Amino acid sequence: NQNIQKGYTYVKPHERGNLKHRSIYRSRSALQLLYSEDLTNYDSKKRVQWFQFERDVESLMKKIGLKIMDKIADFGGDGGIDIYGVEANKDGYRNWAVQCKCWTKNVGTEVIYKLIGSLSRYPNDTRGMVVTTSSFSSNAIKLSRENNFILIDGKKFLEIQDLSNRQLKQSILD
Repeated sequence: NQNIQKGYTYVKPHERGNLKHRSIYRSRSALQLLYSEDLTNYDSKKRVQWFQFERDVESLMKKIGLKIMDKIADFGGDGGIDIYGVEANKDGYRNWAVQCKCWTKNVGTEVIYKLIGSLSRYPNDTRGMVVTTSSFSSNAIKLSRENNFILIDGKKFLEIQDLSNRQLKQSILD
């Protein structure tokens, strides 16, 4: 048996030329390959897992009247958009691009800038929204206001769960 340090992987011995090699490679865990968040201390009883959080956000978006057109779930390659939906309103339709962040740390401006850049792939009238389990930095809030984005932090997300569809729509979109 080999004593392999945490964070390393043992690769069976192999021959190259006339030399026999014993190789130990530094590697990332499978979870780290899939997620950018550090989930090693993740307590699933206290926090919603990211995929369930995205489902909860999707349900909330449906409840306020968005028709979900696309859900992007390709582990970080979503380009800053997790849910894309269309809302029918008195003026016709409004497109929404939603980014979900199941984080314990504050959401900063990098997420808002990514959302701004992502909107170029969607119709000009598309509005942005970021929903998180945590909170937003003051600079992220300022940048979001400048771009007419809606922000929903973890506290508000929990508070609005039991609102009626109409109250919910007024609380978020109006």
